[in-house]
Amino acid sequence: MSKRISITLSDRIWEELEEWAATEGRNTASLAGSIVEIAVVQHRQEIDLPISLSRSLQRWAEVRGIRTTDLIVELLSSALEQAQERGNFSA
Repeated sequence: MSKRISITLSDRIWEELEEWAATEGRNTASLAGSIVEIAVVQHRQEIDLPISLSRSLQRWAEVRGIRTTDLIVELLSSALEQAQERGNFSA
């Protein structure tokens, strides 16, 4: 399923987008949609936590009634304590 959005572009960017679309034989909306898709995929690849893990952490935090950042701090603290107990890490 596709969604529609409206965006505002500067005249300069609009003109460049039109020229680019013309060289590829596409309309500007189709090209803009492809550019947005590529940008979202690249962004997803650059984030530290995969989106599914991030969503899982958010749900877990909601169930516990705490903020996601507080849950992450708790998890990291617990992992650090366990590593120290095993002698794998010293503070």
